[in-house]
Amino acid sequence: MAYWLNLEGAIFTMKNNWPKISIVTPVYNASLFIEAAITSVLNQDYPNLEYIIMDGGSTDGTVDIIRKYEGRISYWESGSDRGQTHALNKGFSRSTGILRGWLNADEEYTPGTLKEVGKTFNSSKDLQLIYGDRYLLDLSKKPPEKILKKLAPIAPFPLMFYTGRLLFTDATFWTQDIHQELGELNEKEYPRYAMDVEWLLRMTGIAVKWKYLERPLSIFKYHGMNVTTEGIKMGLRYNENIRRDYAKAHAIHVSRIMLGWLWYSVRLRIWEKGFRGILTPPKWDTIACLFLKKR
Repeated sequence: MAYWLNLEGAIFTMKNNWPKISIVTPVYNASLFIEAAITSVLNQDYPNLEYIIMDGGSTDGTVDIIRKYEGRISYWESGSDRGQTHALNKGFSRSTGILRGWLNADEEYTPGTLKEVGKTFNSSKDLQLIYGDRYLLDLSKKPPEKILKKLAPIAPFPLMFYTGRLLFTDATFWTQDIHQELGELNEKEYPRYAMDVEWLLRMTGIAVKWKYLERPLSIFKYHGMNVTTEGIKMGLRYNENIRRDYAKAHAIHVSRIMLGWLWYSVRLRIWEKGFRGILTPPKWDTIACLFLKKR
C-alpha cells in the first residue's frame, strides 16, 4: 500500500513539474494522415498533456482510427460543424492547459517537441509565445522530399506584419492568458481559410515576451489537397488583406508601414543570402522599436 501511495505521489509530482499543454486537432475525412498525427502527439510521452480531437463528421474511416486511441485522448467528438475555424474554437473552449497549440490532421510533431516547449516555458514563465521551425514533407515528389523550413531571426510581429512571412501554426504554442485576451479565432470572416494568419498576426501584435526555438518542432505534409493550397489556388490573397485590415484597425500610418517594410525586408534578404551574422542581433530590433512600434 505504501509503495503504491509513493508511486502515485511521484507521478503526481512529475506531472505537475511540467506545464499542462492542450493540443487541438481539427479533422475531416483525413484517414490517410490522422493516425500519424495522433501518434506523433501521444508518443511525445509528455507528462501533462491534454489532447482534444474535433472531427467534422468524417465518413472515410477517420472516426474508426480515432477510436483506436480514445483511451489516451482527453476528449474527442464527431459531428457536423461550420468548418475548421468552428472546430478549433470548439476544441479550445474545452482546453484547460496553461499552454496551447493546434496540430492539423496532416501534420506531426517531431520527437521531443512538447518537452522542449514545456522546459522552455518553465525557464521563463512570463513567456506568452513559443515557436520554432518545421519540416515540409513534399509527398508529391517520388521519393517524398523533406525540406527544413527555417524562420528568419526577426521578432514575430515585424516578421509577419512587415515582411508577410508567417509563423507555423504546427510549431507555435501560446498561453491560456493570451488566448483569453484574443478571444476566439475569427470564424465570421475566415471560416475555412487563413484563420491561422489572422490569429497569429493578432497574437504577435500583443505578445510581449516570446521565444524562438531554432529547431524543427513539426512536420507539414504537402500533398496537393491541403486546405491552404486550395485557398491559394482559388486566388484568395488573404495574407495581404489581413495585414491591410490590421493596419487600418490599429491606425498604423502608411509611412510607418513603408519604413518597416524597407527595414525588415533588407534584413530578411541579407539573412536569406547567407550573411546571417549581419543585422540579426536583438539590438537591431531594439533600435527599430524606437520608430516602429506594433501599434
